[in-house]
Amino acid sequence: QEERWERKAKLQEEEWERKAKVQEERWERKAKLQEERWERKAKLQEEAQDRRMVALERRTKEALLERENEISKLTETCSKLLRECEVRKQKQEELEDMIY
Repeated sequence: QEERWERKAKLQEEEWERKAKVQEERWERKAKLQEERWERKAKLQEEAQDRRMVALERRTKEALLERENEISKLTETCSKLLRECEVRKQKQEELEDMIY
């Protein structure tokens, strides 16, 4: 009877050890999968941030180019107006010279 109980106890202990090992393996797999999910999520977030930064950089460059074009056009317009003013001033001086 005692031997039977010892065998039964030993079998029970072995079963608990197997169950504990299976549970531990399950937790390890679960933890590994969760870690992989977090890594993928972090990578996706990093890639999204990179895309946002590239887009922001592109929009900034486009805006700067637009401003440079506007400044160039305004400079050209100012130069034309200045030349026109100089021509008118010269014509006015010529007219005044003819009058006096």
